[in-house]
Formats: sequence, C-alpha cells, structure tokens
Amino acid sequence: MHRRRRQIDHHRLQCVQAELHLWLALQGEDAARYRFRRHHLIAGYLVDMACVPARLIVEIDDGRVQAAPSYHSARTRMLENKGYRLRRFRSEDVLLRLSRVLAEIARELGRDGPGLNGHGSDGRVPRVVSL
Repeated sequence: MHRRRRQIDHHRLQCVQAELHLWLALQGEDAARYRFRRHHLIAGYLVDMACVPARLIVEIDDGRVQAAPSYHSARTRMLENKGYRLRRFRSEDVLLRLSRVLAEIARELGRDGPGLNGHGSDGRVPRVVSL
C-alpha cells in the first residue's frame, strides 16, 4: 500500500515538474509572438496551457485520460467545438526530450483548423505524443 502511494506521489510530482519545465520553455524566445496562459479556464474546463490567439491547448498527460475516457472525450469535443486544438505530451517526454516537444508545438502553432491529425473530432481523445 505504501509503495503504491509513493509511486502515485512520484508520478504527480513528475507531472508538476514537466508542466513547469514546459511552461518556462514556452516563455522563451517566441513568448511575444505566441503567448501561453497556464491553468486557463476554457468552456468550463481547466487546461494546462493555452495559446488563445492560436486556439491551441497543450496538456501534460498524467494518466487521467486513460482513467476516465468518456469524460475526456466529452471534454475534448467541447474544447474542439470552441475552436481549440488539443496537443497532449507525456511528462517523460517533456522532461527528457523537451526540444522535440517544443518542435511539435511550434509545428502545431503553424497549423490551422480544429482537430489534430484527425484525432478528437470523432469523439476520440487526442493521442498522447510519444517522442
């Protein structure tokens, strides 16, 4: 029991660290052009980070998507109906491959239209990018 609790606590800490790591990186050189908001409320849902002008939401996957797929599918549909695109990254990728994550976000900022590679618009939760 205690071992499982330690694993859960470690996982949560890793997600918080990954989120902060990514947030600080997004405040870098393109901050004036692509301003991200952290813990932003959109359509009643709290998202990790959002670039409102680009209609892009970036989230760190912490396993909640797999734990409650119907909730996250409805959440994804609502956010996409508001014109946002969702991009999810695993916390390990943010911590270990930040430059690749930033490159993916930069590519996504250059795209137009809702949905991401066809994911999400049919009710499926957008894929978690594994780099």
